[in-house]
Amino acid sequence: MAQQTNKITLGNMFKFVFGQVLNRKWLLALNIIALTVISLLEFVIPQYTQYIIDHVIPRHDIGLLAEVVGGLLGTAIVLGILSYVSTYYMGVMSQGAITNLRTELYQSTLQLDTQFFESSKTGDLMVRLTSDINNLQSLISANMLSMIGSVVTFLLVWVYIFILNWQMAIAITVTFPFMFLIYRIFRNRIHNAFRAARASQAQMSNQMQNTLTQIDLIKSYTNESFEEQRFSHFANTNKQDMIRATQNQALFSPLIDFVNYLGTAIILALGAYFVIHRQLTLGQLVAYLAYIGMLQGPIRAFTQILNQLQQSLVSYGRVMDIMALRPIIVDCPNAVTFPKMTTGVQLEHVSFTYPESDQPRNGEIPPAVKDVSFTIPFGKTTALVGHSGSGKTTL
Repeated sequence: MAQQTNKITLGNMFKFVFGQVLNRKWLLALNIIALTVISLLEFVIPQYTQYIIDHVIPRHDIGLLAEVVGGLLGTAIVLGILSYVSTYYMGVMSQGAITNLRTELYQSTLQLDTQFFESSKTGDLMVRLTSDINNLQSLISANMLSMIGSVVTFLLVWVYIFILNWQMAIAITVTFPFMFLIYRIFRNRIHNAFRAARASQAQMSNQMQNTLTQIDLIKSYTNESFEEQRFSHFANTNKQDMIRATQNQALFSPLIDFVNYLGTAIILALGAYFVIHRQLTLGQLVAYLAYIGMLQGPIRAFTQILNQLQQSLVSYGRVMDIMALRPIIVDCPNAVTFPKMTTGVQLEHVSFTYPESDQPRNGEIPPAVKDVSFTIPFGKTTALVGHSGSGKTTL
């Protein structure tokens, strides 16, 4: 069985999966536009808060307050509509792309040689065709594609906070390398844990498939207890693998949150100092804290989907193990296409005798079949029944 090499990396995985999305470019463009507008509107919202605190409240102007609140509500309504449009069409795009991917993997599997199916476990193939493909679908989900908008938000906010107060911007930026370090430490741990979990899940699936397909034999030998023990062993192995993966998740997320809280505390302390010394207004500080939340939001979202990314990367590797295989027996480039049959098969008075070299030299050579006539209608199945040597193989 020939196999093509394909490096299993996040970049190759995204290129492979989003290659399916490019067949629906207008949907992808619509989603990117919607996410970009959403990011811009979210960037504007803290400005309403700052304006109310710094200008509306000191003036005690109820009419101006109503206008600002009305603008805020209008922005929220537009955000809601765009979020609905984006989420819905992301779902349409995701389902279409993943259906093509599942069909492509299925077709690739069917084209492989018999040797592959003899050496592969049916349960493992079922997991690759179903669960692993479902994991890849998460890459085109609403949460994953919303990272496009999150990146736009991050860049806008990061530039703006430097314009507003560069000292506090540097203070919050210093926390980013710590987040990156935590990510680097836990990335391989989470990936390896989920890879082991997927492998043990495939073992469970194999055991269930083997048991159910041979249930008559198992019951004939009253072997149920032994099969239960085997399945229990695989189930416990999968449980331990999932616990290890969960343990890494449980450590990873709080560490990222701690760095975020530390950054917020630093900004709050510095901001209070600048407000006390009249270098920053209270409204600007409140807006600044809101922007810090928007800055940390994409980072927190990325850390939350890191676990899903690692699961998807494991599934991508398992899918590519199949799609990288090439059958040894292939058609010639100029192979003649077999014509589509529209009529049945009809034999009229057919006789056949094997060549003399295939028969004993002494005696007369009897015909394998003699004066045979029958018709098999198109689309029907006919069984050939007879004793040994009656000519079934010859026909």
